[in-house]
Amino acid sequence: MFRDIKTDLDEEYVEELRMKTNFKRKEILAYRRSFLLHIASFQKSPEKQAKVAESFAGKDGEKEKVDKDGEAEDDAKKEEGEEKENEKEKFDDIASVSGKSDKSDESSKSDKSDKSDKGSKSNSSSDGDKTKEKEGDKKSAKVNPDPSGYVPNPDASKSMKLIYPEEDFPMEISRAEFLSIKCVDMNPLKHRLAECFEFGPELNDSISFTDYMVHSAAFNRGGNREAKLKLAFKIQDFDGDEKINKDDLKRYYDAIAKNGNIDTAIAKKDRNEIISKILSEVSSDPKKKFLSFEDFQRVLSSSDFDSNLKIDLITT
Repeated sequence: MFRDIKTDLDEEYVEELRMKTNFKRKEILAYRRSFLLHIASFQKSPEKQAKVAESFAGKDGEKEKVDKDGEAEDDAKKEEGEEKENEKEKFDDIASVSGKSDKSDESSKSDKSDKSDKGSKSNSSSDGDKTKEKEGDKKSAKVNPDPSGYVPNPDASKSMKLIYPEEDFPMEISRAEFLSIKCVDMNPLKHRLAECFEFGPELNDSISFTDYMVHSAAFNRGGNREAKLKLAFKIQDFDGDEKINKDDLKRYYDAIAKNGNIDTAIAKKDRNEIISKILSEVSSDPKKKFLSFEDFQRVLSSSDFDSNLKIDLITT
């Protein structure tokens, strides 16, 4: 597979990459060849460029959908609170009138007292039922940078030389070019993968080939289970606050429930029940509002998820 692969990279730079990634030399050359082919294929294909642009625009729409769901839940809670307040005022008025009637007419005291008790029980029962209704969590607005992310080394490419100096071989890949790679394009969490590779927020933001190789190794080299756990956690932590809350889980389930152009999303009610059950059974938070990394790690401790957390960036 890797035999007779030609490369524009010199041996010094290849050795530098081997030390950074633990990839074998032939693997690095295969990645380099695919890297160049991915970029060339994207630049020559208006169809791929349009598809990536459309997908990128839809990413923001999915976030807005989750935000609107959260706003609808907040509105429902507000209306519920107003209804409770109105019921309370009505009950207080009834009790006040009943008290005055008791003082002015002793002969009807027994009958009015019975009616007041019945009204009190009915209203109390109604209030009790409403307070038992499930309330949605408020979305956390706190966003912190990921301290475990790779910090690019500005001197990383100084030792790199081109074997063919007359050729303009690219040493960077844009977010748009990355999203067009076959295995990435087919992944329902492709925009989360782009975040894990630490691309900037725009389609024309790019990373170096060195960074590309380091992040590829994080997914595709074995032996570091905790590093892969952090990647899996980061993929589901949509707002980057180092917690997986209800809104993160909603966006995760909505993404993986789609298969190509066939929308297989589960009903909102069923999805919310699943999310509530996960949080109630797994979260160590006293209020069961989010999963910490430790919670996430405990759940996956007995699984072989790391053997499946790979992305095939070599196939073109």
